Amino acid sequence: MDKRKVNIVRQIINNNCKEISLCQLANDFSVSERTIRNDIAEINEFFNDQGINMISLDNSGTVYLNGNLNKVKDSLQKMNFYDYSLSKEERVLINICILILTNRYVTYQEIGEFMYVSKFTVIKDSPDVNLFLKKFNLIIFSLSNKGLKIKGEEVNIRKVILNIITENTYLVNMLLWQKDLKEFIDYKNTDIRDELEIINKIIREVENENKAYFTDTSLKRLSYYLYFMIHRILYGKTILMENKETNSPMIEKIADRLIDMIGQYFKLNIRETEIMFLQNILAKLNYIKKEVDNSEILKIQMLTRKFIESVSKSLDINLNNDYIFFKNLSNHLESLFSDSNIKYPEYFGIDETVRNNKFVLNAVKENLKILEDYAERKISYIDIAFIVVYICAAIEKKKNEVRNLSVIIVCNSGTSTSQLLKEQLIKYFDFIVIEVLPSQQFESTDLDNADLIISTILLDDYGTEYIHVPPILSITDIINIDKKLDDIKMNKIRRLNKLNVNDKKRDDKNEDMKKRYKNDTHYSSLSDLLQIDKIKTNVIAADWRDAIRKSAEILEERGDINHSYTQSMIENVEKNGPYIVISKGFALPHGSYKKGVNNLAMSLIKLDKPVKFGVKELDPIDFVCAMSPIDDKSHLKAFFTLVNLLELKEFHMEIKKARTAEELFNIIVNYENAI
Repeated sequence: MDKRKVNIVRQIINNNCKEISLCQLANDFSVSERTIRNDIAEINEFFNDQGINMISLDNSGTVYLNGNLNKVKDSLQKMNFYDYSLSKEERVLINICILILTNRYVTYQEIGEFMYVSKFTVIKDSPDVNLFLKKFNLIIFSLSNKGLKIKGEEVNIRKVILNIITENTYLVNMLLWQKDLKEFIDYKNTDIRDELEIINKIIREVENENKAYFTDTSLKRLSYYLYFMIHRILYGKTILMENKETNSPMIEKIADRLIDMIGQYFKLNIRETEIMFLQNILAKLNYIKKEVDNSEILKIQMLTRKFIESVSKSLDINLNNDYIFFKNLSNHLESLFSDSNIKYPEYFGIDETVRNNKFVLNAVKENLKILEDYAERKISYIDIAFIVVYICAAIEKKKNEVRNLSVIIVCNSGTSTSQLLKEQLIKYFDFIVIEVLPSQQFESTDLDNADLIISTILLDDYGTEYIHVPPILSITDIINIDKKLDDIKMNKIRRLNKLNVNDKKRDDKNEDMKKRYKNDTHYSSLSDLLQIDKIKTNVIAADWRDAIRKSAEILEERGDINHSYTQSMIENVEKNGPYIVISKGFALPHGSYKKGVNNLAMSLIKLDKPVKFGVKELDPIDFVCAMSPIDDKSHLKAFFTLVNLLELKEFHMEIKKARTAEELFNIIVNYENAI
């Protein structure tokens, strides 16, 4: 098989398996009909060896595809270079790709064996390789008894691989299917296809998050570039300078998110210049409009909130007020539920995170039923692992907010030894050394202000928790201290969680939430949407359906929604049950924003007499807050604020006491301003 024969098969497939004439194929490939006949014979021979009856050719010169389409595509996808005869131009490009993907010297012999050609064929191709690279200001450096390496600025190396991927996508795809390619790559922990699956999952998640979808070809090109980028960065090869071009906010957002997620999952520290280069790539890719069913999005967001609340209780760490975590996890779950038929491989970077955070894994498994009940299927290991990574990132963020840990150093020797130990600790750790004590002063020292005691002598007789180290720290000592500091931070954020439960001022939490909201200032706040004229008290309703209608009437009268949306809110509860009851005595009805929504809006009614929605532990319902979202994001800020306020007993007590719309509005404003 060669490029022309593969393209003949592809053309027959792309013709939707309809009849195609020998004459047409000959014209399309600028060869004679006899050549096409010979090609078809070789194609059939190749596929017959795999048990596929491929192409038929009748007496009239009409070509038919007999083989199973999926099997044919799979065979083309997995074709190796033994079965596929590379042209000289293709060999040149494969040669360059190998040199870019490796971090060592590679011999002519190795390249030849990989492509199933002789060493002398590779040597013969060398002038063409150099000529191709010269266009990008790159050279091949040859070292006797070692082999070849590509030399030049990293930005030019990226431009080369991008050019090859763009102009020869099929060839790069074939390259990445070659099992022996792994021998050139330093990081061999996982299969290449597994890594590409992880990259594709990340891209799909970012697509769903931004509602911007790549064409199939653009998706392939992006995933292949990211694969090469990841390995170049793993080798310490990063773009140092890149011209900043003006791109749309959407392109910048997609690039930032892709780099953020790739850095997180592949454990990379990625420079700003990589983001700029990626933005320029994204600007040249093709996108498609895709109709997305948004009827379930708000339900998934409510489900996310419930899941976070349950996991927080299991961990004894309050993650409920982390707005960014909530947004990211709800986007991830939306992607997870929409990709229910796709199975993803395990990836060693994620596995390592899970292994090191078993307590988070246990908390996720403990509350997995919330997600599985919605999905109506078992959640796979890899999807559980992704959720664990999101939670670990949120916990790390919380730990990073616990700053200025205080340490006391205790030494038995003189000042010089104490100072030496102090300098070592400051070099490795970011904490405050509040005192350096000789052992004889330790017993009389107030230890209340110290988070940790590090001592070169044994302090077991004092009944004080400490870490014993030698004056000269080893790697093991540094690891032990780091683990202890991590434990202290975990205990601190757990204590903060308990302190905040009944702390009406909630200064620390409120300051944190203000920071998290700062990037979403273009979204409406809760009090923006729930103005006094959208709040009513003493409303009489016969049952839950009537309560939803009464709440929706406020929005209908203002033209924010049509009556069809009111009906869709009721139908939503009839179909999916009363999941809209989000807190004791409080319901948040909504429908699909495709059905009669004109504006982002909310209304709130306080019932004269509560009604039951059918949630035993949360009934009866006093408050019904109708919401009409216009997309999957604009309401998030108001929604997140509302569910956090409903966690507070004081807020519940005050809105229950309120008698007028003005009183309710003022309570909402006061509490919202506090967060």
